[in-house]
Amino acid sequence: MSKKDILNILHKQLLIPVIRTNSFANANNLIKQLHNCGIKVVEITTSVPGFDKLIKIWSSKIIVGVGTILSKKDAKKAIKNGAKFLVSPVNIKEVSLLCEKENIVLASGALTPNEIHDVLKSGADIIKIFPAKSIGGASYLKTIIDVFGPIDLMPTGGIDMSNIKDYLDLGIKLIGIGSSLTDSSSIAEFNKKCKEFLAFVAKYRKDK
Repeated sequence: MSKKDILNILHKQLLIPVIRTNSFANANNLIKQLHNCGIKVVEITTSVPGFDKLIKIWSSKIIVGVGTILSKKDAKKAIKNGAKFLVSPVNIKEVSLLCEKENIVLASGALTPNEIHDVLKSGADIIKIFPAKSIGGASYLKTIIDVFGPIDLMPTGGIDMSNIKDYLDLGIKLIGIGSSLTDSSSIAEFNKKCKEFLAFVAKYRKDK
């Protein structure tokens, strides 16, 4: 698939579950539950043991991205094993050049207007805003959009059912969802949260 195809799939789902755990088995089970819930895109962080094996297991079923990319070595390992998009909390020139060469969608991290300007110049497809809530949430992103216009932002960190509408009202096309979804006490609670998020987005789009 082309970068355009991957971006279209990401935007269609809008919510990108972020899998961050110190257990391979737990990560695999979370992805399985997400898949059963109807999720077609997930982000697995490099902190997950055996993240490369998880890419191989799931890349034939869903679109798998790899997050917390901090080096070209991690980026190459992710791409080699089938990752369709990469997410980094920072802007790394070597990773940007690799993604351009391999035709891989890249989300690079930035917070300040200066950093966002640099990420845009580097050729990243998406700008990851992390930690979104800590930096000021939707009100901060509104000021960024006022300056830069409709750029492709992906806020992540502290977004849940209580504030997700604030981001969507700004025209945000991608949102990273972490602990507000994955930190569940049971499979039943996890599935309930997953369905609530998906139902909310579907209703929001219908009502627009």
